[in-house]
Amino acid sequence: MTEKLVTTWIALTLVTLITRIGPLFASNWLKRQPWMESVANKLPCMILVLLVLHQAESSTNLLAFSGGIAAALGMQAWKKQIIVSIIGGVIIYTIGSVFF
Repeated sequence: MTEKLVTTWIALTLVTLITRIGPLFASNWLKRQPWMESVANKLPCMILVLLVLHQAESSTNLLAFSGGIAAALGMQAWKKQIIVSIIGGVIIYTIGSVFF
């Protein structure tokens, strides 16, 4: 049993290292790929959608959840900065969860 756990731990560590550090070594190659610009432009929106869907599974406060989504979408349309949008949506959701 211990051998299986150690083997699994080593395998997961290697996969994590490859996926986290690999892009650093391949950055020049990735910059030259024509599809990379498309991915880079769509990635922030995809991340926001995944965060919303993940939270929708466990949200019990519909008003706070809806307010957070509306705030994030409004800030994204206004500022076009994904970090600002996510932080704003989280702040509104948190305030809504506490007070409503």
